[in-house]
Amino acid sequence: SATAAYAKIYTEEYGNDTNTMLLLHCDGSDSGTDFTDSSAGGSTHSMTANGNVHTDTSVYKFATASAQFDGTGDYLSTTASSDFEITGDFTVEMWINPSAKANYRRLIGYGVGAGWDATSGWCWNWTINVTTNKPEFHYLVSHDLQNSLGVGNTAVVDGVWQHLAVTRSGNIFRYFYNGLLDFQVSDST
Repeated sequence: SATAAYAKIYTEEYGNDTNTMLLLHCDGSDSGTDFTDSSAGGSTHSMTANGNVHTDTSVYKFATASAQFDGTGDYLSTTASSDFEITGDFTVEMWINPSAKANYRRLIGYGVGAGWDATSGWCWNWTINVTTNKPEFHYLVSHDLQNSLGVGNTAVVDGVWQHLAVTRSGNIFRYFYNGLLDFQVSDST
């Protein structure tokens, strides 16, 4: 609202609300393995550190630390939950600071059963494409039939903090790089 003397700007804060299904700050002590889910979505998920994944206080974007993965069998996991079945609109976002291009760069994914070897169709995977070094979102439409929504336009840079997001609104999927629209596609599957 505005008056002759001044203007007021009102903002509504979003973030960790009842629609947030998983929120990992990845902070803590050096070499820690506690990855607490701080989401307000109604159920918290107990995370398990697999391989040599740990928190590191020497490299971080916020707070005290970040999750470190050495690229050899490191990942965080939790039990399957309907919280991760993306049947409607969604947003998945993260800050990353890769140190080197690996053979396979999975950022986050969800799969029931044995992951991609599932029959229910509730599977999705967000990766960095090995050839282009650009984000790519995949989903499983039936047993072992993988669909790609396309590869983003902006390559991920090693050694730099970058914000990545993928969203779905209706049939429109969008990739964002550092807050800017990078790629969008319509898909009704």
